[in-house]
Amino acid sequence: MLRFDDIAEIKAELMEKHGAYMHFRDTCGARFYFFDEPVSKEVQESTIQAFAARGVKVVFDTDSSLYEDVAPKWGRF
Repeated sequence: MLRFDDIAEIKAELMEKHGAYMHFRDTCGARFYFFDEPVSKEVQESTIQAFAARGVKVVFDTDSSLYEDVAPKWGRF
């Protein structure tokens, strides 16, 4: 799981490179991220790479939202 300062760095990188502001929600052990509007494949790839560089896999479930792909301690359903 990423530290908050890592998330802040990713947000800053995306804003600097693409002008895309990424929101972050941390609730009940799950983390969700989203953009105000759908983002291009280029921004999606840049986002995935930024997280991967920090050892975290993320998955886009729409063109504007994503989540950390982390299996719970009890495994997947």
